Amino acid sequence: YVLSAYAIFFVVGILIWTTVFPGIKKTTAMTTPETKPQTLTPAEIPFTSPQMFNRCVTDTGKILPRKYTGLTSKHQRAVTKTLKRSRHMLLAL
Repeated sequence: YVLSAYAIFFVVGILIWTTVFPGIKKTTAMTTPETKPQTLTPAEIPFTSPQMFNRCVTDTGKILPRKYTGLTSKHQRAVTKTLKRSRHMLLAL
């Protein structure tokens, strides 16, 4: 039974890795037990709660552009639409 040079280097590398870094374990999506709680995307925020859009509006009520909010174009359009809808219903000024 003869191992190839690649297999020998692989096994030796694993042994060295586990002895040099004993506390570090590789994590994958399958090995991580906890899941992060999902937050609402700007498209999912209801227009009845405009206080959730404080990051997207200036003190004077102007909608900030994407350059400052860091949103995608799809989310920016949803934020704009939602804010204008809430303004129309006099929920946010």
